[in-house]
Amino acid sequence: MESAQNRITGEVVDAEQLWLLHVVDKDSYVCRGCGVKVLPASFRPTNLVRPYFTVGSNGVHLPECDVDGEQRLIQQARQERVSTPRVGFPAPYPSKLVLKDYREVVDAGTPDDDTAQRGRSDASSRPPRSASTVQRKRAVSTIRQICRTFINFPYDRDLELSVPSVEADKYYAVFKKLKWDELQRYPDARIFYAAMRWGKPTDEATHMEIGLDAGQREGSKLVVGHRVRIEWSGWSDARKNSVRRELEVAREEAKRAFEAGQKQKKAFVFFLGIQDAVDPVLFRVVDHRLICCIVDEIIYPKF
Repeated sequence: MESAQNRITGEVVDAEQLWLLHVVDKDSYVCRGCGVKVLPASFRPTNLVRPYFTVGSNGVHLPECDVDGEQRLIQQARQERVSTPRVGFPAPYPSKLVLKDYREVVDAGTPDDDTAQRGRSDASSRPPRSASTVQRKRAVSTIRQICRTFINFPYDRDLELSVPSVEADKYYAVFKKLKWDELQRYPDARIFYAAMRWGKPTDEATHMEIGLDAGQREGSKLVVGHRVRIEWSGWSDARKNSVRRELEVAREEAKRAFEAGQKQKKAFVFFLGIQDAVDPVLFRVVDHRLICCIVDEIIYPKF
């Protein structure tokens, strides 16, 4: 499972957020579909794969749980449209990015300098959800779940989406792929994305720079590639390390996919950033919630 619910705060937590924590409380998480306890896994710095949640060898989801159904829905959605005129989109999805200015708990009892107390509600005490009570639209606090929805539901990119500073209200319009073979200005704020280059990012005290496989080409050779500069001066070590781990894990995932012959799977960097006013090659990102890296194939349906 890529996400779970914090049973204390009720917040849906991406597994990658575990990288932000000094200590991970293994008793804090429940399945967001049925409320059974789930365990965080692969969150230590030595792990070579991304964090995830699991019910464990002795656990089992409740019969009404829709998590397995969600995976089947994603498989179907990569082949065809799953929204219908009668039901609309058949599952909850992130429709709004909310960047809260106050600090929040992302793990019970173990806040680091990125987290603090907020109002609590015990998610495990809620009544079971039914199809009629499921709230389709939900707000999220990072772009990661939004980017996964963009990838997982290629035929349903007309879903509503609200992102601060972006003057567009549909998934297909909020996202913008950087030109593979041309340098250009992008005057409108968007969630930009492009494949990450194989080389390691430049890691400095004040920033990290990621090379992208997009920009000016001569034939098939990239001669001037776009760069994303993550300006992290003043960030906590937890935030910096979280970004470092995500990028390194994504590089390794992409390499393994390439070696296995899955050449369409790439490490895509998604970011909500500002293009430099002087140097069009450079984009700047100042908030860790506005950048992520996901290894997958992106499908572009022909309508």
